[in-house]
Amino acid sequence: MNHCTDLLEVNVTELIEVGGRQGVPGPVGSGSNIAFRTVAGQDLERLRVVRSTGDKTYYADAEIEAHAGHVLGVTDEANTQGLGVDVIVSGTMREVAWNWGDGPIYLGSNGNLTQSPSATGFIIQIGVAISDTEMFVNVQQPILRA
Repeated sequence: MNHCTDLLEVNVTELIEVGGRQGVPGPVGSGSNIAFRTVAGQDLERLRVVRSTGDKTYYADAEIEAHAGHVLGVTDEANTQGLGVDVIVSGTMREVAWNWGDGPIYLGSNGNLTQSPSATGFIIQIGVAISDTEMFVNVQQPILRA
């Protein structure tokens, strides 16, 4: 298997911080996610994996090898083509409809998250399940099939 090492170019319109509400004072640290705002190149749903073409953001697809070096993160909101969308690149995401088992979470087809890596195209881990309704987003380097 080959690791993809292409340089990813992204047109970020605004760097943002999401989450991380102030709690009881404790040790120094951050509960915030790392995210940025970019422009949707198509209508995008929340909790889908996206890729960049440089100036716009579209769904990523593990079955399309050309997407391998362009995966950004997971949408934190839905929005329509041409409008801004927040993309989480690191941090915790929750969804009550999820039912994750222990282990890694991968990119599937059409931006969907899955716990079964794609049988064709490339493999990229998007994060790891930390409970049945939570995942920690931490996009890894893609692995190209030989």
